[in-house]
Amino acid sequence: EARVSVDQGKAAMFGLDKREVAQEIRVLGDGLTVAKTRVGAEEAEITLRYGEAGSEVLSVKSHQIPTPAGSRIPIGSVVEITDERAPLEIKRENLRRTITVTAEVDFQITTSREVNAKFSEYLEDLLSAYPDYSFRFAGEEEQYTQTVKDIMRAALLAVILIYLILASILRSLSQPIIIMSILPVCITGVLMGILLRGEPMTLPAIIGMVALLGIVVNDSLLLMSFINRRVGKMGGKAMAVVFSARYRFRPIVLTTLTTFSGLLSLMFAYKGQAAILAPMATSLGFGLVFSTFVILYLVPCLYMALGDIIGLWHRLSGRIQSPWGGGRPAETG
Repeated sequence: EARVSVDQGKAAMFGLDKREVAQEIRVLGDGLTVAKTRVGAEEAEITLRYGEAGSEVLSVKSHQIPTPAGSRIPIGSVVEITDERAPLEIKRENLRRTITVTAEVDFQITTSREVNAKFSEYLEDLLSAYPDYSFRFAGEEEQYTQTVKDIMRAALLAVILIYLILASILRSLSQPIIIMSILPVCITGVLMGILLRGEPMTLPAIIGMVALLGIVVNDSLLLMSFINRRVGKMGGKAMAVVFSARYRFRPIVLTTLTTFSGLLSLMFAYKGQAAILAPMATSLGFGLVFSTFVILYLVPCLYMALGDIIGLWHRLSGRIQSPWGGGRPAETG
């Protein structure tokens, strides 16, 4: 751009000031709005311009500006015009000047998460010497961060609702804890699948993980309900747990294998539209395989452990001494 600097000393010699010179240059380039009128239903501005106005440097320097004494002088005699590099536009956000850098990612080589992570490390080292500067990621990264926050808030509400639903179905306040406690363990299978693909955790993978947790809750609920029914019929908890785990082994494993086989072709897709859904299929498929063994092993074990803890609590509470003396144990109903 052309930067105009007014020599106030020379301008004062001709009786001019900086405002008058700037106004003349503005009229030369953009014109001067002197009034407004209406053209039909629309409002229009009346702008005055010089007939031979030009924006070239030579044209500006040779333009004659009137002085208070009634003479005219070239603008070039009181100003200095230099060419400098400058931004085409200046953007501000929260009263701070900002600049936006955009780029396209070649997903066959890397991912946007990897690029942003490396770029973040580079900028942190670079801007450590410039404390007045800062940066933030927008676009896909901003949407990803906001979506993860929304999912976390929704997950907290979902955990509460799932517990209430399980408690009403199982008619127990302690048994839903067994199902809820195995959910973090099942995420291990999701991480194994993502690492096998060699990609970071993306939004589709998180969506697949959420779907996986719903399947795990459903399978665990079926197994727990079956165990409870067998306990009522068989009397002993150990035999009921062994029978239920053995009886439910085949349907659970077959369901897992058929689901995993259906997702297998999508898991390792790296091109086209299928590559977008591949992380979701990977987290769901590998997580489901890992969760199957977790359900068949941990749920019966935790069920037995919970029974032992409740039995121990009852024995300890039955030994509480009566406040009326006599050393008799308090009666429990």
